[in-house]
Amino acid sequence: MKQEKTKSGLIRNSISNELFAALVKPRSYLNLVAVLLFSVLLFVLGMGVFFTVVVGFAFISSPVFAVVLYPFVDLDIGSLKIDVLGEAIVVTIIGLLILSLLLYLINKLIWIFKENVSIRVGRFYFGNKNRLQSK
Repeated sequence: MKQEKTKSGLIRNSISNELFAALVKPRSYLNLVAVLLFSVLLFVLGMGVFFTVVVGFAFISSPVFAVVLYPFVDLDIGSLKIDVLGEAIVVTIIGLLILSLLLYLINKLIWIFKENVSIRVGRFYFGNKNRLQSK
């Protein structure tokens, strides 16, 4: 811990001076407001992603597992009632195609965010480091 001597002969810690200076600057309050707003935004975004993943998993899992489930439960997809093995196999194949399509779209969306969105939080970089260093 660094210590410095003041004009009056008192010894103060330079860390406490830096902390005090950071607290009285208006910019520090703006940073705090920005962090709070960003946290609320991330919470809302996280809740939306969680809801989408849960509903998507439920929507995709029933057709994918139709071959296993059709003898035990009544599977109704729209007006189609699945009660024969052939129908269950077709629905399973369609479910697997939809699952692969959704995984591809999620992968492309993440790639777009990775290439175009860059965030630096302290020492940690998220996204394309070259975009942050060029600014």
